[in-house]
Amino acid sequence: KQSLEMQISADQKEMDQAKLLKATAQQEKAMAEADLEGTQKDLANDQESLKKLELSCSQATRDYEDSSKSRAEEMEALKKAEKVLAEKTGATIKSAAFLQISGDDLGLGSVVQIMRSLAKKTPTDHGMETFAENVESLMQTHDDNAAPGVFEKVKDMIENMIASKKKEAASEQTKKAYCDEEQSKTKAKLEELSSKKDTLGAKVDKKTSESETLKREALTLQKELGELSELQVEMDERRQEEEVAFKKQKLDLQSGLEGVRSAISVLRDYYATSGAASGSGIVSMLEVIESDFGRSLAQAESIESSRAEEHDSMTKQNKLTEVQKAADQKFKSKTSSDLEKAVLDLSADSETTKEELAAVLTYQESLAKQCFDGGMSYEERNAQREEEIKGLKEALAALSTESPVLLQGQLR
Repeated sequence: KQSLEMQISADQKEMDQAKLLKATAQQEKAMAEADLEGTQKDLANDQESLKKLELSCSQATRDYEDSSKSRAEEMEALKKAEKVLAEKTGATIKSAAFLQISGDDLGLGSVVQIMRSLAKKTPTDHGMETFAENVESLMQTHDDNAAPGVFEKVKDMIENMIASKKKEAASEQTKKAYCDEEQSKTKAKLEELSSKKDTLGAKVDKKTSESETLKREALTLQKELGELSELQVEMDERRQEEEVAFKKQKLDLQSGLEGVRSAISVLRDYYATSGAASGSGIVSMLEVIESDFGRSLAQAESIESSRAEEHDSMTKQNKLTEVQKAADQKFKSKTSSDLEKAVLDLSADSETTKEELAAVLTYQESLAKQCFDGGMSYEERNAQREEEIKGLKEALAALSTESPVLLQGQLR
């Protein structure tokens, strides 16, 4: 079951990484598609401009020849006019210039200014600066006949960039949602595994301590059982010695008592038949001895009985104590063994948890790299992108001016 859970966890992590890679790939694809679309339009416009340029070059050659001839005639006329004005008025014409600028040129100039302004506001996005340079380059290379094509080309470039920015925003929003969800889930998983690791560690320490305590107590009980067994052997041996000594003492006392009684009986019979009265003192003395023998025998029998009862009582108590201690020792030994097995299982779970924790930490580091925002928050990047889109739309609006403007300047 543990292996299956680990496999499921690993598969889930691989699927999460695949989702993130997919979101990143979709973002890159969207940007690439926008760039490709813009490039294709640029290529088509360039090809069309090339054709027009080839036609205009031929026309420009003819126009130049005609213009050169006309300009020579105009310069000759201007010199004559200057000579006449000098003779009549004393004034001198220094220079005269006539410049016609189309509405397209004014619009393109505004686009460049807007792009440069955006580039300054968003220094981290070099695309605006490059875009402004491209528009300025187009302005510098086109002629009047190619101006409408350039105008439309710039419009397409702006529209493509707006579309690209919107796709980029959608893709980044998807990526952010995925990253937020994954980072939240990863953080929760880390907290769960860290808590589990700490809990398992505490259980291992507690059960290890309990097992060692029970093991020591079981050894103490085993030692006490051995001492109790030795004590019982000593008691049994002492009881046997006391019993042997009592039997010998009893035999001696009984034998002495029978001897005294026999002597008393003989003397009484003798003095009764002989009629002598002097024997009463001897009989009385023997009777005192008989009484002493009887009292000693009774005392010996009483002491033996007490010792036998005490031995029996102590033996029963020792057996009861032995049974209790043996059961306690068996229980504590088994409990200690069970705790050791539980510690092994908990240690295995703890190692598995540590491995899972290390895997999640590795995934968190990988996720952090994949979700790295480049130092700017999502809100900051989104606000910058919105400002860029707004500026691009303003650039499109600036291109709506198409009326020709004639400027004349004269210096005196």
